[in-house]
Amino acid sequence: MVGCVVVLLIALAISFIFLGIGKTAMIAMFLIALFAALLIAGRRAKARRQASMADGSYGRRFVYVQDDGMARELTATELDYLNTEFHGADGDRPYIKYRYSSLTPDRRLRGFLLRKKLPRQVDVKPASSKG
Repeated sequence: MVGCVVVLLIALAISFIFLGIGKTAMIAMFLIALFAALLIAGRRAKARRQASMADGSYGRRFVYVQDDGMARELTATELDYLNTEFHGADGDRPYIKYRYSSLTPDRRLRGFLLRKKLPRQVDVKPASSKG
């Protein structure tokens, strides 16, 4: 994908140089190509996320960080919750932390975190029996 965009941009630059088209047109074409590339990448990412939600693998990428900083595996209910697609403005959507130290709006540490963003020194405990 990135390679195709680079080739496209190089081809645009070369054609502008040889055709004598001005810098303004070149900048406009660059911005259009960049916008198209970002649009395509965003749609592909959304399609991958929706497919992983449909097969249930999306939720398995997360752990739950508790208020005391400990992490644990997710319960079946939490996996179903994460594999549900929510609208961006839905207040009931899960709180997914950007990083381990991110706090909730009420200043708590708890929340879902991508497993790969969990610090190495934090052990992952088994899922709790409740839920």
